[in-house]
Amino acid sequence: MEVIKMEIKLERNISVKSYEAIMEIASFNKDYDFLLPVLKLEEEGGITAEQVNTKLLNKIPNNIMGKRLLDRIEQYKLIEKGSSLIKKESVKIEQNNHSEYLTYDRNDRGEKFVNLLKSKKFMDTYEDFDEELLNSLTQLGLLKFKPDEYDQYSRSYYSQSYKCKPLLISSWPYTPKNEEENQLFSSLESMGFIERVSQNNHNAKSFEFENLKDNNNNNYTLTEIGRKALETGKIPIPEKGLFVLYTTEDPVFREKLIACEPKSENKRQDFEEKSRKNAQNENKKNKNQKFENPEWLKQIIKSLQNSPKIVELDAQNREEIQLLNIEGEVNHSEQSKKISISLKFSSKQSPEMEVYTSTYDKRKKEETKIKSVCQPAINISLLEILKKMVAEHASDIIEFENEPTLLIKFSEIKNNPSEINSGKKSLKIKSPVIEGFGTFNDVSIQNITLLPKTLEDAVLWSNSLISSSINYYIDRDSYNALCEKVILRFKERFDYDELMKGVSSFNELKNEIIEVKDKNPQKYWYFTAPELLTFKRVK
Repeated sequence: MEVIKMEIKLERNISVKSYEAIMEIASFNKDYDFLLPVLKLEEEGGITAEQVNTKLLNKIPNNIMGKRLLDRIEQYKLIEKGSSLIKKESVKIEQNNHSEYLTYDRNDRGEKFVNLLKSKKFMDTYEDFDEELLNSLTQLGLLKFKPDEYDQYSRSYYSQSYKCKPLLISSWPYTPKNEEENQLFSSLESMGFIERVSQNNHNAKSFEFENLKDNNNNNYTLTEIGRKALETGKIPIPEKGLFVLYTTEDPVFREKLIACEPKSENKRQDFEEKSRKNAQNENKKNKNQKFENPEWLKQIIKSLQNSPKIVELDAQNREEIQLLNIEGEVNHSEQSKKISISLKFSSKQSPEMEVYTSTYDKRKKEETKIKSVCQPAINISLLEILKKMVAEHASDIIEFENEPTLLIKFSEIKNNPSEINSGKKSLKIKSPVIEGFGTFNDVSIQNITLLPKTLEDAVLWSNSLISSSINYYIDRDSYNALCEKVILRFKERFDYDELMKGVSSFNELKNEIIEVKDKNPQKYWYFTAPELLTFKRVK
């Protein structure tokens, strides 16, 4: 016979707010996973049409197919033109062009000097430097002299200061980042270690960079979206338009954003008009009435400046979308959805949540319903959730054979044959509250396993089961076999021999029945029938 396991279902309706915004989002489609090998080419020699043709499409290097595929991927914002080398050089030149300081490069003497510094440990001897140079470097703050305790035979122990950093790890030519660095480099110039880079040399490097850019015009590099796609193994296909965001503050959801759907193009015009009116009326409104985005939405908008965000929509069949950009105003929306949840707790698996979403279409005059199954933010075991719901019995709830079990006195169930026989109990709880997760609808908990609290309770319970099991003629051997069968129910919690000693013997039960049989002859028919038939007491 299959054992019925206990489970708890907590249900309630969810408060939902909706917003409208012009957004750029991306959805994921497995049909586009064939693009992933193209993105991986960045780690295998670079993303070029030639690489795509020869490595992936089995075409000749200059086949038009490779270029067309890269153009399409570029439209998806997964790649952009230019290699990573070009990007680094571009940033460097941009910084130099806008710097208020001169640019310097090492001469032969300076290169030897820097290489000598690099060969030293953080704290080292500088006996190969003449005393005058050491004094100059100390005055500039590049080196710090250490006392004799580090070397009793030499006074040439020095440590390098943070000021050495631009000399040791920077790429050359170098432009000072601040006034302190500028003064240092000016002093090093006067000492003959570095020279100013002339404008002609600087222009030559820019020209060299432009040539590099021209020669690599067909090179591509991953965008932030492309890098994320490579990490997750999913290709996002972008779409821009007016979207409705359905959000909730309910703590059982992992994300505030639980559904997202596009609106038609004419609705976008309505939205833009609404945004303009809001801007015109903004000055007339009291500050307390002025609409502000909730803090979590502000944080999402801010984070999108650095990186796209992947969201799993729990009220939309766990569909994944990638938020790329939210433009301009975010307004309240009149769109609505009715959303309810059912949290299921069982001993077999982690908590599971069913989300029921209902949307009414005014034009079609019909309601559509979606059921989504997702992972809730709440992660509490069946045992703990039961303890929270019946706090008055929390100390008597234990885990027994991987199931929550309520320890109970036999006196509490002696008048309930169903609970005695089944060892199961049902409880009705009104408006249960789970700390941190709020209030839920009234709930009925079925099949709570019951066990006797003490050995005495186990004996009383066993005697009751034995007595109720005798519904026919029984001899001593059959009675002993029945006792053994009944107490097996409690042997995992109590000692078998102790239970056998505690239950009524055959003679004890016979005497008990003799005393009560006349009060309930129907129950003890098997005992009274021979008396009635033979007109004498059976002993």
